[in-house]
Amino acid sequence: MKTILAVTAALIGMLITVPEASARFQVRCFSSHVATVDPIVSPGETSAHQHEFFGNRSTDKDSTYRSMRLGSTNCSTSADTAGYWTPTVLRPGGGLVRGKSLLIYYRTTSQTVAFPRNLRVISDDFRVGPNPQNLIIQFPQCWDGVHRDSPDHRSHMTFKRGGGCPASHPVEVPFVTEVFRYPVNVSGLTLSSGPLSTGHADFWNTWDQAQLVRLVARCADIDCGRIDDREAA
Repeated sequence: MKTILAVTAALIGMLITVPEASARFQVRCFSSHVATVDPIVSPGETSAHQHEFFGNRSTDKDSTYRSMRLGSTNCSTSADTAGYWTPTVLRPGGGLVRGKSLLIYYRTTSQTVAFPRNLRVISDDFRVGPNPQNLIIQFPQCWDGVHRDSPDHRSHMTFKRGGGCPASHPVEVPFVTEVFRYPVNVSGLTLSSGPLSTGHADFWNTWDQAQLVRLVARCADIDCGRIDDREAA
């Protein structure tokens, strides 16, 4: 019995560390602001629910690719001026829980190419982490090679199938895992969008594109770890 428990614990430990162990490079960002806007779903308008924004400090309803590129970031590398956001976490009485940080794991292979400029995508692959203070979102790594967005903000991207990208989405881009960290156990809380089952996150690629291309190429064969300005320069 002890042996079975030990093996089970070891397997659980492996599962918990997968995002970090398999990451080729990582970026750490912090909460920037909260607003009822979503420049992907509702550009120029008030959004259906409130979001918490990480990374690019300028992200707003009227943001454009150019304004995002000119905006500042609180990420660990100034090359990452991308926009990252998710519905806000709410306490039972409706009080806001601000995130402590966001860790983004960019996993790459020898077939991976950088996201195209101005790619916008939403992912619903959302769950509470093994650490219940974390919310984890994974983004699909196969792009159709044509569209930077789609009407549902999802169908131009898909996950690998059978170990590779399907013919409909033949271009492999980084497999992104986002880990939003909060100061409380979030498993019993709700989101501004509704119950935890409505969780999702938005990603807008407004990186310094030359730096992103370089990182994806350099980190295809080695684990580059956390990227900061000294490594991205």
